[in-house]
Amino acid sequence: LVSVFHESGPTAQIAQSAPALSLLALAAPMLGTGDLPPLLGVGDVVMASLYASAAARFGLPEGRTWVALAAGLAGAMIAVLWLEIALPALPFLGLAMIVAHPRVRVPPPHERRRAALGVALVVGVAAWILLSR
Repeated sequence: LVSVFHESGPTAQIAQSAPALSLLALAAPMLGTGDLPPLLGVGDVVMASLYASAAARFGLPEGRTWVALAAGLAGAMIAVLWLEIALPALPFLGLAMIVAHPRVRVPPPHERRRAALGVALVVGVAAWILLSR
């Protein structure tokens, strides 16, 4: 989110550059117009494939994984079309995967402290970046 919404974030910089968008985003035709706007970043496609690989590695149901990824991408597309701003698909993909696979919602007891420290670190860095503008 910081990458998208902070003006110096890499995603924000790419979204403001037509040449960069033509290289790093997948375009789709806008029905009823002659426009071919970029709708999906290459990074989002890479993350979807990483989710699919991780799901296979950890034995999560394949059908649920594909439905979750499709729902996440569809949700991101709907949000982009509705809000008319560039948004990362990753939060939509992550939420869809968590909803589709209940057993991954809570880390095992031996990983909870490390996970909490990691989340606190990420939130702290993101807050520092956003507040130092």
